[in-house]
Amino acid sequence: MKYAYLIILALSFWVSSIFQSKAQCPIFNTCTPGNATNSTAGIFGGGIYQVKIGSTFVNNSGGAADGYKDYCSLGAINISLGAPFSIYVKTGNNFAENLKVFIDVNNDQVFSVTEEQFFVSTSAKVHSGLITIPSAITGQQLKLRITSDLINSTSLPGPCSTPEYSQVEDYAIILQQNVNPPVAQFKVSDTLTCSGQVTFTDQSINNPTSWSWSFGDGEVSSSQNPVHQYVSPGLFTVKLKITNSNGIDSLIRQNYIRFNDTVPVASSCSPSTINQCCGYGISRFVLNSIDNSSSLGSYQNFTCTNRTTLLQGRSYPVQIGTNPNQNQDTRIWIDYNNNGSFESSEMVFESLNSKNPVGNIIISNDTSVKRNKALRLRVVSEFTGGAVNPCSNLDKGQCEDYTVYMKENNLPPVASFQVISQDFCQPNFTFKSTSTNVILFYHWYFGDGSDTVTLNSSVSHTYGQTGVFNVSLVAVGLFGQDSVFVGNAVTYYDAPVNSCTITTQAGGPQFGTGIAEVSFGNIFNRTNNATEGYQNFSCTKQTSVLVGQKVPLTVRNSGTQVEKVRVWIDWNKNGTLETSEIVMDSQSDTVHTVLVTIPSNASVNGTLRMRVASNFQNAGQLNSCGTIQLGQAEDYGVIAIANSVKPTAVFGVNKTVSCTGIVQFSDSSLFLPTSWLWKFGDGQTSTESSPQHTYSSTGSYSITLVVANEFGTDSIVKTNFIQVTNTTGMVASTCIP
Repeated sequence: MKYAYLIILALSFWVSSIFQSKAQCPIFNTCTPGNATNSTAGIFGGGIYQVKIGSTFVNNSGGAADGYKDYCSLGAINISLGAPFSIYVKTGNNFAENLKVFIDVNNDQVFSVTEEQFFVSTSAKVHSGLITIPSAITGQQLKLRITSDLINSTSLPGPCSTPEYSQVEDYAIILQQNVNPPVAQFKVSDTLTCSGQVTFTDQSINNPTSWSWSFGDGEVSSSQNPVHQYVSPGLFTVKLKITNSNGIDSLIRQNYIRFNDTVPVASSCSPSTINQCCGYGISRFVLNSIDNSSSLGSYQNFTCTNRTTLLQGRSYPVQIGTNPNQNQDTRIWIDYNNNGSFESSEMVFESLNSKNPVGNIIISNDTSVKRNKALRLRVVSEFTGGAVNPCSNLDKGQCEDYTVYMKENNLPPVASFQVISQDFCQPNFTFKSTSTNVILFYHWYFGDGSDTVTLNSSVSHTYGQTGVFNVSLVAVGLFGQDSVFVGNAVTYYDAPVNSCTITTQAGGPQFGTGIAEVSFGNIFNRTNNATEGYQNFSCTKQTSVLVGQKVPLTVRNSGTQVEKVRVWIDWNKNGTLETSEIVMDSQSDTVHTVLVTIPSNASVNGTLRMRVASNFQNAGQLNSCGTIQLGQAEDYGVIAIANSVKPTAVFGVNKTVSCTGIVQFSDSSLFLPTSWLWKFGDGQTSTESSPQHTYSSTGSYSITLVVANEFGTDSIVKTNFIQVTNTTGMVASTCIP
């Protein structure tokens, strides 16, 4: 009987132990979250669907529909102090959620938001990471709480808050003393420093109790997370040695810290962004070896981490990444004299009203530039029309600083130049050197018998007669010289003959119609819309074309309204835009394109007027004169130059596979051929410009076309171009409906 009583007592104790190990976690009377408060939570599919803790525990659940769940009854999960364990939570598939994990490490039944929050994951559907608990009560069942909510909920999940769309789940863990030796790990605030100050953070596992740091400059520390100040620049090897009652470990990182004290002088200003929005700002900056991507926002200083070496007098391509859907104004300055300020003369790049601007920066070779010094480069980008200054605060844009290290250039010059004119109908032209490397002086030859030598990179010249002029530049430097010749660099003729006037009807622009872009030869001009009315660009936007040349013409309208577009070129230069001079007549479109052949009867060596007229599709007749009812007109300058090149052979056919043996050949050669020789591949030939040929036998035939004019000959061969499958096919119809 005595033994039976003992057995019953032992069984009672065992059952009690089992029940206790499976019991629920302690209930927090003041901190038990409820179910999702939003009645539509189920529609969004939020909540917790799977939880993995450590290497063995897995629990699947039903999401927000389950509401708050206490899963401590599933049993406690054993965790070692100081050793990282994995956490994995899968939330709903439809929307991203914000998630936090809290652990009541002191078992006081209260979650401390600052000290007992061990994991945060934002805007995700799968949340995973590692958790390390350095110290806590051991041997007792502790509550681990997972709280989550959709990212568009009104507040972030807290340890005691009831979610709006998602869910809270509780689990039990038991912490055990760690009997493993420590494993040394650490991170730093930055491996590259320009101030010399570095913060070291211990990440060792298995609860070390002592730390010994060696910073590579002779200094040491026994703090767990020391802040160290390097005094001299250089590369430094860092060592961490840790101990606890179970053992010792160390970690050495060779040449881990780099202290670089060659930074630009402090700037007198750092522009901030007041109302950053709408995608304005800088997302990427590329110059020489710098290729830096950044987030949109306020001022960012990359002078320590992003630097490049530039040679004086060299030209370097630059690229600024901006919002591809928003035009911006962008400028770049280099503090050449290293005084901390940016003067107007130090602006090296400008791109207005553009997206993702690209261009070139020519580095000044002036003796005032501080060589072998770290100089500050500043790039500023703002919405089009905003204030883009090196020190003004920005409304929606962004400012970024970089470091450029300037070196003396001992390379010979590379000559190049640009021709600039505000009015091509006037004799005054400006020539701007874009030559690279160090240059002492420039020798210009203007093509009219005159020349000049100048120390400046830009020079102006006035021509005494009209014509087309070749221009040459010789750039002379300390380490050699170079020259460049540009044929037909300057085309100067009088203004085109006056033509009849054309106007826009008042009130028409309200439909958003008009001309937005014209592209023809060297002309590429973007404008607004019909609110501008008639625009005369005949002396400011010009192009030279060769007689016999085929030049694409494109006209884009300013809005989504379909319009009709008609274009005339006054080929005979008589001031009248005739029907025979229409080169484009396009209906019902927003983009109009045609290939214009410069005719042989075009008046050469003079400015011809090209008139572009656009009108609302359902408006009245579109004429070259008078009033446009709901549209706009623009004039441009075209200079036809007599053909002086040999032709380029081009041809087409009406079919490459013939079942009748009859093929129509069409010549489309360039630059006015005056004679043609066709070889049809069957022994037959023709001297017509566009002959029709009949094959008498089936087979494959290679075609040869030889064209010529007074300047030379050209030919083209298309092998096995024509396939004749039958020479007695169906009789051709007498009519084609």
